[in-house]
Amino acid sequence: MLAGRQLSPCVLLEMRETFRQGHMQDLSHINHGDVEGYFGVLITLYYIHKLLSSHGIRPAFEMLERKLKQG
Repeated sequence: MLAGRQLSPCVLLEMRETFRQGHMQDLSHINHGDVEGYFGVLITLYYIHKLLSSHGIRPAFEMLERKLKQG
């Protein structure tokens, strides 16, 4: 599915939309709410990684800490 594509928020959003449209029938046994949550976590982790690589550990840690407090 990701062959030749970089992982980015755009790709994750496209994958989430594909999931929402029901094109992944083989995942019918999966709780859809959990999968939605996993997409959110992946997007957050992407941004934390970007912060880490561009601004250092402090801003990345602070964002992670805020997200963990939000739940």
